[in-house]
Amino acid sequence: MKRGDGLALAGYALMALLTLGLAEALRQQGVSRRLTRKLVHVTAGISPLYVTYMAESKAVGLLPYVLTIAMNFVLWKTELLDSMAESGNRPGIVYFPISQSVLLAWLWEPGAASSRLPVALSALLTLALGDAAAALVGQRFGQHKYKVLGSERSLEGSAAMFVVTAGAVGATLALSDMPRDRALKNTLLAAAGATLVEAVSPYGVDNLTVPASVALILKT
Repeated sequence: MKRGDGLALAGYALMALLTLGLAEALRQQGVSRRLTRKLVHVTAGISPLYVTYMAESKAVGLLPYVLTIAMNFVLWKTELLDSMAESGNRPGIVYFPISQSVLLAWLWEPGAASSRLPVALSALLTLALGDAAAALVGQRFGQHKYKVLGSERSLEGSAAMFVVTAGAVGATLALSDMPRDRALKNTLLAAAGATLVEAVSPYGVDNLTVPASVALILKT
């Protein structure tokens, strides 16, 4: 195994163990599941920044996310970790690594000039940061509620989704070779699209629909 591949796997494994350990410790101290789940959500969501930077083989870079699908399926079915348990028995924690695996398999080629990695990272950071911001702000400060297809959201949460997504996508595209005017237009389109899709997606399913929508908007 190449050195970069080994560092990618080791770094991901260490991050996962430390994050899950911290989440469980916080849960035992009385921190709500809502916050411990989002801690794991954000940390797992930003991990592709490290993995794609270090990994030299696509198969090795995808391996942690494919394995996480299986691990999260077990956690969802057994509720083995209290910090990850979710009301309603929704499989959102399974959808999360599925999105990561599919987008990286589709858009990332290690070291390739033609790689659409900025698109994949924009979509995955929207999932990690924008979606988390929408949930946390909406639950804490959401006063103006609305319902779409049976799922309740708030204008405050949707605003947070738009702002954080725009920041994450804009920062990612700024580091790419995309022309500035096109990057700005795509950032605003992606933020608006992700906010709309998050608003109409049932809880949990947005872990699939939100990153997919961003990737499709940016890829066109």
